[in-house]
Amino acid sequence: MGGSAGLRLRLRRTGGLAGAPLTRTLDVGELPDSDAEQWCAILAGDGPRGLEPVVPGRTVPDSYAYHLASPPEGEEVTLAEHDLSGPVRDLFERTLSE
Repeated sequence: MGGSAGLRLRLRRTGGLAGAPLTRTLDVGELPDSDAEQWCAILAGDGPRGLEPVVPGRTVPDSYAYHLASPPEGEEVTLAEHDLSGPVRDLFERTLSE
Protein backbone atom coordinates (compact mmCIF):
# COMPACT_ATOMS: atom_id res chain seq x y z
CA MET A 1 0.00 0.00 0.00
CA GLY A 2 1.69 3.18 -1.15
CA GLY A 3 0.29 5.60 1.47
CA SER A 4 1.53 3.49 4.35
CA ALA A 5 5.19 3.52 3.30
CA GLY A 6 7.28 4.60 6.26
CA LEU A 7 4.35 4.81 8.71
CA ARG A 8 5.33 3.13 11.96
CA LEU A 9 3.43 2.75 15.19
CA ARG A 10 3.56 1.14 18.60
CA LEU A 11 0.31 -0.20 20.04
CA ARG A 12 0.11 -1.51 23.58
CA ARG A 13 -2.88 -2.90 25.48
CA THR A 14 -2.98 -2.96 29.26
CA GLY A 15 -5.62 -3.79 31.85
CA GLY A 16 -8.28 -6.43 31.59
CA LEU A 17 -8.86 -9.20 34.12
CA ALA A 18 -5.44 -10.81 33.66
CA GLY A 19 -3.60 -7.48 33.45
CA ALA A 20 -0.99 -8.91 31.06
CA PRO A 21 0.22 -6.17 28.67
CA LEU A 22 0.44 -6.87 24.95
CA THR A 23 2.64 -4.70 22.70
CA ARG A 24 3.37 -4.57 18.99
CA THR A 25 5.62 -2.20 17.06
CA LEU A 26 5.26 -2.36 13.30
CA ASP A 27 5.33 -0.76 9.89
CA VAL A 28 1.76 -0.15 8.76
CA GLY A 29 2.70 -1.62 5.37
CA GLU A 30 3.11 -5.04 7.04
CA LEU A 31 -0.64 -5.23 7.59
CA PRO A 32 -3.35 -6.37 5.18
CA ASP A 33 -4.34 -3.54 2.80
CA SER A 34 -7.71 -2.86 4.47
CA ASP A 35 -6.08 -2.53 7.93
CA ALA A 36 -3.23 -0.43 6.52
CA GLU A 37 -5.81 1.92 4.97
CA GLN A 38 -7.59 2.28 8.32
CA TRP A 39 -4.30 3.02 10.11
CA CYS A 40 -3.37 5.61 7.47
CA ALA A 41 -6.71 7.34 8.05
CA ILE A 42 -6.23 7.28 11.84
CA LEU A 43 -2.66 8.56 11.69
CA ALA A 44 -3.40 11.33 9.16
CA GLY A 45 -4.23 14.81 10.41
CA ASP A 46 -4.16 14.88 14.22
CA GLY A 47 -2.62 11.41 14.41
CA PRO A 48 -3.24 9.37 17.58
CA ARG A 49 -4.54 12.49 19.39
CA GLY A 50 -7.46 12.52 16.96
CA LEU A 51 -8.83 9.41 18.69
CA GLU A 52 -9.02 11.05 22.11
CA PRO A 53 -12.60 11.77 23.17
CA VAL A 54 -13.58 15.40 23.66
CA VAL A 55 -15.06 14.40 27.01
CA PRO A 56 -13.46 11.28 28.51
CA GLY A 57 -15.90 8.49 29.33
CA ARG A 58 -16.44 6.93 32.70
CA THR A 59 -13.92 4.58 34.26
CA VAL A 60 -14.81 0.93 33.74
CA PRO A 61 -13.13 -1.58 36.08
CA ASP A 62 -11.09 -4.33 34.39
CA SER A 63 -11.41 -2.73 30.95
CA TYR A 64 -8.55 -2.41 28.52
CA ALA A 65 -6.55 0.71 27.85
CA TYR A 66 -4.75 1.13 24.54
CA HIS A 67 -1.55 3.14 24.28
CA LEU A 68 -0.71 4.35 20.78
CA ALA A 69 2.39 6.16 19.53
CA SER A 70 3.31 7.01 15.95
CA PRO A 71 6.21 7.13 15.42
CA PRO A 72 6.90 4.41 18.02
CA GLU A 73 9.33 6.62 19.94
CA GLY A 74 6.87 9.55 19.88
CA GLU A 75 4.43 10.72 22.50
CA GLU A 76 2.02 8.01 23.55
CA VAL A 77 -1.74 8.60 23.70
CA THR A 78 -3.79 6.50 26.13
CA LEU A 79 -7.29 5.52 25.05
CA ALA A 80 -9.91 3.64 27.08
CA GLU A 81 -11.48 0.78 25.14
CA HIS A 82 -15.01 2.03 25.86
CA ASP A 83 -14.16 5.43 24.31
CA LEU A 84 -13.28 3.82 20.96
CA SER A 85 -15.73 3.06 18.17
CA GLY A 86 -16.28 -0.61 17.38
CA PRO A 87 -14.35 -0.52 14.09
CA VAL A 88 -11.31 1.14 15.73
CA ARG A 89 -11.37 -1.28 18.66
CA ASP A 90 -11.58 -4.19 16.20
CA LEU A 91 -8.62 -2.78 14.23
CA PHE A 92 -6.57 -2.50 17.43
CA GLU A 93 -7.35 -6.11 18.35
CA ARG A 94 -6.49 -7.40 14.86
CA THR A 95 -3.24 -5.44 14.90
CA LEU A 96 -2.23 -6.88 18.27
CA SER A 97 -3.16 -10.45 17.29
CA GLU A 98 -1.14 -10.60 14.04
